[in-house]
Parts: sequence; structure tokens; C-alpha cells
Amino acid sequence: MPDHDRSDDQTTAGLLGDVVFGITQLIKGEFDLVRAEARRSLQEATSAIIRLVIAGVLGIVALNLLAAAAVAGLAVTGLGPAWSSLIVGVVVLLVAFVLIRTALPMLAASNLTPKRSFANLRQDAEILKTMVNPNATSDVRP
Repeated sequence: MPDHDRSDDQTTAGLLGDVVFGITQLIKGEFDLVRAEARRSLQEATSAIIRLVIAGVLGIVALNLLAAAAVAGLAVTGLGPAWSSLIVGVVVLLVAFVLIRTALPMLAASNLTPKRSFANLRQDAEILKTMVNPNATSDVRP
């Protein structure tokens, strides 16, 4: 009979070892997913910043040309160079303000967080909690 108890203990220990190994692999996989998603978000943010810088440089050149043309056009109507420059300057400033206000939220930290990975980690934690304590209720749906 003692041999039978020993094999049950070894089987239980083996199953427990398999469960621990599986949980370890699951957690490692989830962290790899978080890392990959964070890397992708960082690459997208870097690409967006580079595009904004290039667009800004090209926009400045174009705005310089357009502003000069607009000032010249208004000056011809009889407003004079000072008033023409002021009107064009205010319009360009308002456009720049609107562009900045719409671009900044796109770079907010909340847009760059790996939401799906964090949701998966929470779900895995709930599942593990119910595995450890079967009497616990879980809100997680498979």
C-alpha cells in the first residue's frame, strides 16, 4: 500500500508541476504580447512624429509663399501692407492653433497603451484565481 500512496503523490506532484509550468508559459506569453504591442505603439508614434515634423517644415515653406501672396493681394485692394500682413497673420495663426489642438490628443499616452494585452492579462488572472479557488466567482467569459 505504501507504493500506491507514493505513486499518487508523484502523480499529484507531476500534475501540479505541469500546471505551474503552464501558468508560467501563459504569463511569459502574455508579457511577450505586451512587449510586442508596446513596441508597435512606439513605432507608430515615432512614425507619426516624423511625419508631423516633415509636414511642419513643408507647411512653413508653403505658408510663407501663400502668406506673401495673400499680403500682396490684399495690399493691392487698398488695405495697405500693414493691415494686409496683420489679417493674413491672424488667419494663419488660427489655422495653426486648430491643427495643434487636433494633433496633440493623437499622441496621448492613453492612445499608446497596449489595451488588449492588459485586458488579456486581467482575464488570465481571473481564470487563475478561479482555478486556485473554485468557489470564487469570476466575471470573465471564455
